[in-house]
Amino acid sequence: MSNVHHLRAVAQGAGRWNAWRKDQPELLPDLEQADLRGADLAGLDLAQAVLSLANLKKADLSGADLRGANLAGANMEEANVAGANLEGANLAGAYLLRTNFAGCNLRRANLAGAQLVGKTLSEWRRFVQRDSCGSAPGGGTIVGGQPFPGQSGRRGPARGRSERRQSGRCRNKRNAI
Repeated sequence: MSNVHHLRAVAQGAGRWNAWRKDQPELLPDLEQADLRGADLAGLDLAQAVLSLANLKKADLSGADLRGANLAGANMEEANVAGANLEGANLAGAYLLRTNFAGCNLRRANLAGAQLVGKTLSEWRRFVQRDSCGSAPGGGTIVGGQPFPGQSGRRGPARGRSERRQSGRCRNKRNAI
């Protein structure tokens, strides 16, 4: 259950929220199971925040700092997280239907069991395929997922001869999102 004081602080906007976070860096925001449908959370410092099972449907999280945040099981349907920093975030089991992840940092993000469907499919395809060593890029994990529509179960993009030679040494330089 969410901390009522934290919910009130979020409602005051990015300026006040971020100042509050700066004044109390040791405090980890507890927004578990919060109903934040359609909320304007753009630019908020939500690093290490607990947002598990939160309803973030159609929320604007663009440019937010979500490093290490726990978003396990969150409903992020049609949410906008463009340009957000999700490094090390836990998105396990999250519902990501038509979520906009354009320009996000997803390094070391846990996407185990997340439902990745919708308009940003090309971004997810690049996230999954760009590592020539057979693991998800940036150390992220996608476990138990199905191949994207139109793909066979192969891992990674088709490679030319020069990329095939380099793949054993993990040098595929086309790995940036």
